[in-house]
Amino acid sequence: MVEIHHVGSTSVRGLSAKPVIDVLPVVRDIARVDTYNSEMLAYGCFFIPSKYPNILHVDGYF
Repeated sequence: MVEIHHVGSTSVRGLSAKPVIDVLPVVRDIARVDTYNSEMLAYGCFFIPSKYPNILHVDGYF
């Protein structure tokens, strides 16, 4: 993991937000991260496949 960014409505002070914290992790090897997909699903996370496969998981989030 290189860094983690807090994104989404909870990152904007004073903005009404849903009770979910969105984070965007920056990684060096997305294939390695993808080996943990089943564990993340087991924890209750959900995955939305990316529409842009050449841009790593632009909108493919857990």
